[in-house]
Amino acid sequence: MVTLSAHIEEWPISKPYRIHDYEWTTYRVVVVEIGDGQSIGRGEGSPVFYLGETVESVLAEVLATASVIEGGASRKQLLNILPAGAARAAIDAALWDFEAKTSQKTVWELAEISSRPIKTGTTIDIEESAEKMVQKVNEFPNFDTFKIKVGHGSPIERVAAIRKARPDATLIVDANQGWSFTELKRYASQLKLLNVRHIEQPLRRGADDELEKYDGPVPLCADESCQGMSEYEAIAKRYDIINIKVDKAGGLTAALDFARHLQMRNIKFIVSCMCGTSLNLAPGFVLAHLTDFAELDSHMLLKTDRPGSFENASQLSALSPLLWGI
Repeated sequence: MVTLSAHIEEWPISKPYRIHDYEWTTYRVVVVEIGDGQSIGRGEGSPVFYLGETVESVLAEVLATASVIEGGASRKQLLNILPAGAARAAIDAALWDFEAKTSQKTVWELAEISSRPIKTGTTIDIEESAEKMVQKVNEFPNFDTFKIKVGHGSPIERVAAIRKARPDATLIVDANQGWSFTELKRYASQLKLLNVRHIEQPLRRGADDELEKYDGPVPLCADESCQGMSEYEAIAKRYDIINIKVDKAGGLTAALDFARHLQMRNIKFIVSCMCGTSLNLAPGFVLAHLTDFAELDSHMLLKTDRPGSFENASQLSALSPLLWGI
């Protein structure tokens, strides 16, 4: 007999993490466990905060679905039982892990993906000055890709300072819905001169229709504006790149379907993460094998991580049997 249980966990981080309109001092996540008395599969969900999810709402959604999972619902069936979001992502991850353990197959075999080391970038969150953001960049001499969080306050000055410090690096600018269309047009040409790879989510979700007629000098990437495949067609003419996150897509199963759909259409996508432990990153690590750009670094802020965690390095090498999916 299969049983499902879930609970909330809090994981302190080493220092506050800030984006345009939000700040974390700890990661609050929901952990789902699915077991049969011999094997246990685990999954972690990080709430999609900008859609109003909380750990309390995610936990309630998971527990409300327990009887269906205990009745034998599969990962594919789960797609029609719960909407996209952290609850479905956590259950889906636990089902992957449980299936790997009970079938004696790895997630790589189940997903039909060959494992390899994955290069990852890291995030430079918002500080009160360009100098402090450069100091953060200098803490990661072995990384060559940085996502720079910006808001209204002197974004060009900050990016220019980082570019001067790291002329060799790949730079991405992420406004997290914080700009107006006027600001985007004002900043984009300057960011082009600073050799920025792309601009992520400049305008607010649901208020970015102006981008359909915009032909800017720097490619645009959708994050908050595209949760998954069901939302892609509505924003396809607005963005050049899609940021897939397992939590917002509602699990690895849905995210893999979405990624393969984009591949067939030759649409570029990247893989990144919400805020969680290495258990939360593990499904994203699998997904990242389908693209050439990943930003899976939330574990690097933790004071402590789970057994079998990923290293704080620019390359994620392998899953651990202590963590997930093996």
